[in-house]
Amino acid sequence: MMQSQSLISLDDLELAKIREILSVSSDILRGKIDVSKSAIGKIITPIFLQESSRTYTNSVSAFLRMGGQVLPITINNTRFGSKWAEPIQDFSTLVDTCADCAVVRASDVNTVLNFNRTSTIPIINAGNGFGLGSEHPMQALIDLFTIQNKFNDQKLNILMMGGQHIRSARTQVKLFHRLGHTITVMSPEVSCDNSDVDEFIAINCKTISSLDDVDLGNIDIIYHNGLDEDPNVHVLNKYILTKDLLEKKHFTGVVMHSLPRKQELPSCVDNTSYNLYFEQMRISKFVFQSVYKMQLDGTLYE
Repeated sequence: MMQSQSLISLDDLELAKIREILSVSSDILRGKIDVSKSAIGKIITPIFLQESSRTYTNSVSAFLRMGGQVLPITINNTRFGSKWAEPIQDFSTLVDTCADCAVVRASDVNTVLNFNRTSTIPIINAGNGFGLGSEHPMQALIDLFTIQNKFNDQKLNILMMGGQHIRSARTQVKLFHRLGHTITVMSPEVSCDNSDVDEFIAINCKTISSLDDVDLGNIDIIYHNGLDEDPNVHVLNKYILTKDLLEKKHFTGVVMHSLPRKQELPSCVDNTSYNLYFEQMRISKFVFQSVYKMQLDGTLYE
């Protein structure tokens, strides 16, 4: 039986394959690889049981630009995830008969994992919950691609700010470390179980409690993920990055953010040389196209 082509966690991929994904992304961006017909006759199903702006828009746009078609599923147009509590085996079988691949997001950890176990088509984990077991592999790949385009293969000093229980942050910190970057973490305490990544950070990263504990002049990237997946969580003042603060701290690097943002990254940073977070959005579709191409070709795992 052919090996699954699903992308659930970057922990499942060899570093060489991650580099290949980025290389293909770069070739698509620069017009060296034409994927405009790679998905003709194929249907993708974005299954978003939790709201999304960038991941939904970019995943769909990328597939459409490859010549494919889209069959969108949300909690509002299916009985899966509703009060009917349709069994996941029934729902995944339905999706298998209608689509060639799927992008799945859920507010809990297990829905995406269980969907992948019961489905026969390749899926992409577009974010599954928070804390222990949660991942966001596409966000981390997009981030790494953005960093590569800016810094090539330099080994960097990265300051990661915000909740390390957030799925994006959990995936990023592991990936950035695998690539040899030096990571400093400034994170608030959280109430959920995040023991696996907390242990990873304790072993592999420097931790600080305030920006006064680090020389921002030696930091290449500040990556902010916000403080929590819950938008109602109060943003502590010490996690707010303003243009004046960055200048006062002699920061000459760039700021990245997985977005959406709250007060932690005010708009005064937008029109400065610090802003790399808009570039993350601009080039993300090329990473999706690279992964789609490998999934459809059956080469994501070799």
